[in-house]
Amino acid sequence: MNRPRIADAMEYIDEDMIAEAAEYRPAKTRIWKKTAAAACLFLCVAAALALSKMGMGDGGKVYNIAAAGDRVYFSVYNKGAFFWEPSMKKAEKLADDGVFYETESGIILYSASENMLWHLADDELEAIGKTDVQSVLESPALIGIYGDYAYWVGNRRDLEKDEFGMAVVRTSLHNGKAESLIKSENGSIADCTLRDHRLYYRLIKNHTAGSTESLYTRNIVTGEEMRLMEAETEADGLGGKVFYGENHILIVSGRMNGIYRISYSGGEAELLSEAVPVSAAMDELEGKICFVTSFGENESEEFLSGKGFYREALVSLDEESGALSEFKDFELNNDNGTVRYTITELQMADNGFYFVDPHNGLLFHSFADGSDRLIS
Repeated sequence: MNRPRIADAMEYIDEDMIAEAAEYRPAKTRIWKKTAAAACLFLCVAAALALSKMGMGDGGKVYNIAAAGDRVYFSVYNKGAFFWEPSMKKAEKLADDGVFYETESGIILYSASENMLWHLADDELEAIGKTDVQSVLESPALIGIYGDYAYWVGNRRDLEKDEFGMAVVRTSLHNGKAESLIKSENGSIADCTLRDHRLYYRLIKNHTAGSTESLYTRNIVTGEEMRLMEAETEADGLGGKVFYGENHILIVSGRMNGIYRISYSGGEAELLSEAVPVSAAMDELEGKICFVTSFGENESEEFLSGKGFYREALVSLDEESGALSEFKDFELNNDNGTVRYTITELQMADNGFYFVDPHNGLLFHSFADGSDRLIS
């Protein structure tokens, strides 16, 4: 994720482009005296062309999506915040910048440049209020809204530059003032959500002798807190991701090598499925958790020798029974076995689903006809 864009772009330079560059002979009056300079120029130009080909030359890359009904809300680098639905020919711009969050209160737009929160109502932005969350957190992410407060998670600003710690804070919807609720020094807070008056979060604490990873819930009205689960992190801790389903908390992949579920009130974790998601892209549709998984052994001797079987597919997992079903009308691979889509973000909708592929952009897959439509 932190690789420079030029490095990413090099993976997508067409072979024809390279061949043309190899055959190119400049006019004698413009002969490069330094081969290194010529090579550098070619790489820069080729990378720029590749970025433009991917829709990234002007910063046009989708990095955030949220869905409600059949409508998708998304943000594009250097272009703004938009919404789209299948009946529209093109997306409509809502704001010059901002990140969308899907919460119990509906779709919320947060603009870091304006320190402002908006609620989406009938495709119109309704101002919720200013927030000074950036005075206490770096890279704040909205958890949700309850009562007169917005709840956030991010990196603490009150630590020294060489120290790392995170915090959960809340900001008043009346005056924007921020106050800390949970602090972590030399540790991480992740996978936060609000369900009514209860905050759920995962806390990773780093110690000299090892690390522990815990799942907590806190009553934000009374302040009462309870630990739902704890594990040592010699391997991958509780898991690569915690997903909050309709009726259960799902511990995904990681140390447990599968998907486990626990009650929102705590208790023992039980295995729901041995399927392992291949990315963090997950969403829920009618009590089923949707994600991409793989079939076959990609490290077996048969696979490495070219005789093995391996493929990826979008599946749904019943949160109650553990039954696994494949989306038959949606293929992640081409007929020749090459990758067609790589899903990094996923949002289920009423009549289809939205997904982000880093090579192609934001697309909509229709349940009605099985078609895939490029949005941005």
